[in-house]
Amino acid sequence: MPHLFELEFKGAAGTKSILKSIEILRDLNCTKSDVLPDDAPTDFIPKIWMKAMYDNQNIKLSRRTWEMALYYALKNNLERGDIYVSHSKKHRYFWNTVYSEDQWEKEKPLAFKSLGFPEKFDKLLSILKKEYFAGIDRAKCAFHERTFAYIDSNGKLKLKREDALEVPESVKTLKKLIEEKMQPIRIETVLRDLDEAHQFTRFFLPPEGFDKRFMVDRETLHTAITAMGTNLGFDDMAKSTVSAISEEKLKHMAQWCIRPDVLTKTNYFFVSKRAEHPLAKLHGDFSRSSSDAECFCIQKSTDLASFYPKAFGYYQKVIAIHTHMSDQFSVFNTQVISCGVREASYVLDGLLNNLMVLTPHFHCTDTGGFTHQLFALCYLLGFSFQPRLKDLTETTLYKINKNDNYGEIDSIFDGHIDMDCISEQWEQLIRIVVSLKNHVAPAHLILQKLAARGSTDRVAKAVMELGKLIKTIYILHYLSDDELRRKVQLQLNRGETRHYLARHIFFGNQGEFKTADYEEMMNIASCLSLLSNAVLLWNTPRIYDIVSELRSAGISIDDEDLKRVSPLMFKHLIVHGTYDFRSANRPVVDYASNL
Repeated sequence: MPHLFELEFKGAAGTKSILKSIEILRDLNCTKSDVLPDDAPTDFIPKIWMKAMYDNQNIKLSRRTWEMALYYALKNNLERGDIYVSHSKKHRYFWNTVYSEDQWEKEKPLAFKSLGFPEKFDKLLSILKKEYFAGIDRAKCAFHERTFAYIDSNGKLKLKREDALEVPESVKTLKKLIEEKMQPIRIETVLRDLDEAHQFTRFFLPPEGFDKRFMVDRETLHTAITAMGTNLGFDDMAKSTVSAISEEKLKHMAQWCIRPDVLTKTNYFFVSKRAEHPLAKLHGDFSRSSSDAECFCIQKSTDLASFYPKAFGYYQKVIAIHTHMSDQFSVFNTQVISCGVREASYVLDGLLNNLMVLTPHFHCTDTGGFTHQLFALCYLLGFSFQPRLKDLTETTLYKINKNDNYGEIDSIFDGHIDMDCISEQWEQLIRIVVSLKNHVAPAHLILQKLAARGSTDRVAKAVMELGKLIKTIYILHYLSDDELRRKVQLQLNRGETRHYLARHIFFGNQGEFKTADYEEMMNIASCLSLLSNAVLLWNTPRIYDIVSELRSAGISIDDEDLKRVSPLMFKHLIVHGTYDFRSANRPVVDYASNL
């Protein structure tokens, strides 16, 4: 801990006592003294800890308790961004993560118009009120019909049936028919076929300064991608191939050619190519998306690793791969995150960093991907946030005014919204949103700091209050709209099918990460997404041809059933055994000739 306090900490107004305490602790560490000076600040110490601050005579301050309280206060203030570290990208002053005052004055004249919002919140509030009360009217009608939700005799919200999507027998039968006709295929053959059809390896060119020890060829490139995407690793892959490709050659290929920018470009290429197919257009138009995190064990220690007892027990640390998936089943964003934070922090990263021509308008998550702050920021950025909420009947709904009465459904509203706070901080909300839209700072960093600042900060409270309003409008519509619930469930189910495929491909080392290097973990996760999208692109025309054959044979296949059949099927996909990449041995560029 003494090394921590060698950092140059700075703070906003109201943190002087903590900064002074850090200086005192530095002096105590230098002199190796346990005696606290009489003027040591104590205002940051939680009240429940104060009894432990003094000895039996209630005189002497306890350095141990004081120091632990300082650590606790420093942690909380770092998360909020009130205390920050000079030159740090993550631990910055909150208002340094968005446009500065001078920058905002330049951006402000066009900011409201570019987002499509009025300069005064009151004008927007009138629109939101219409949606809010329309939702209340629809909810009253739905509760009377009692098809999904109703209010019992005690005034409690109850669900008539589970919030789940049933799979018709016709869909199960069609899926089985297609799977039976899908011929077994090896993962290396999938890459070869796609390369012959689309020449995707043209993207994997080395940068300037390339170390020309080996020729860059397709065989080595396909091998390296498969080694990373399957988690087999370069050593085991070198021993599992028919051709003699050394571990050193695979590492060289990964170092120079398999880079984040190249993987992103190739993944978007696969997504775009798949979107051109008629089957992809049947599944969706890229207007909807979902995000979810899948946990994987990790063998080495890293700051991202955390315990996840619910699924992995109390002794195994895990990390998560957070992916964004379109309604066409393609993965368009991948990020390695910690399981110790809410997935909601990273939802906007994938949406805002999307480089596709089309941007999803509707976005779905499960409960872990929801916060009030995310509801507010998604709305302000033009995304319709549509999570599936666990324990829907226990979710708090909010009134616009505390003393309003909504008649027969009034009992399900447990809170109210501070509209004055939103109106007061409206300009600052737009300042944050424009900063997010223009990538001034990572979205997850701003979301985490807003959540940590709590209701004591007026701007953070305004974001939360707006989120309460948007969430209440959404839930009122969710409870009364069967089609909305169906679309949300359908998109989330598509994300689950992708998890199954990812587990099938990522079999090496029992699906556990061996490295603690973040860039390496990101490259592995991106290669996994690349292989997932490759399988999707390869499966699509085969499934389409099989369906055409079945229809030609007189079997009636409804398009609605075909929509429900996942093209991410993998029973025919062989990822184990001995690999043969020799059929892809044509060079991308013969760098050896330039030596």
